[in-house]
Amino acid sequence: MPRTSLKLENPLGMHARLAFSLAELCGKHNCKILVGNGDQWADGKDMAGLLGLALGPGDKVELSADGENAQEALDELLLFFNTRGKSL
Repeated sequence: MPRTSLKLENPLGMHARLAFSLAELCGKHNCKILVGNGDQWADGKDMAGLLGLALGPGDKVELSADGENAQEALDELLLFFNTRGKSL
């Protein structure tokens, strides 16, 4: 199961528009994607769960994927966080 982590660079943290876009992107993949912070984890396809993580600016975000094309999904999520995810 591939995993990676990053720093959330959005100045508003994990807000509704970012959570919606992230869940939509995760939904395009057949693998299971988890987003976490410390001991809290949420299904990447669940907007409410993502918001429940209460991620703030600068927080560490952990990503894991399991299943078909898991590494490709993580690569796409990293690209999302490093581009659109900074300014949504």
